Amino acid sequence: MRILLPILLAACIFTACNNNSPVGVATEFLDCLVLKDFDCAKRHCTASGVMAISFIESVGKSEFAFTGYKITRDSVEGDKAWVYYDAEANGQKRGNLVELTKIDGKWKVDPSMRK
Repeated sequence: MRILLPILLAACIFTACNNNSPVGVATEFLDCLVLKDFDCAKRHCTASGVMAISFIESVGKSEFAFTGYKITRDSVEGDKAWVYYDAEANGQKRGNLVELTKIDGKWKVDPSMRK
């Protein structure tokens, strides 16, 4: 029993630190947006995602009103994933989603999936 507890603890710590899941990456990305840390958000994006965040950044941080979110569900199909969330902006909530693509084994936010 003494050996089992450290193994279980190590497994829990490893899973908590492994954020390379669609929900983990989307959470980190959305946290960056809430903090208006656009460089952080870009680290979680594909090239088209970086361009989208750069556009938001050019509008100005003061105009960006995203203040919070709550993830409601997710869906994964192969190398594509969708993480749905309720966004809070300007005192209102509305449903939205983060689209992700798996590239070289890592999940990246990919707004180019909407075509």
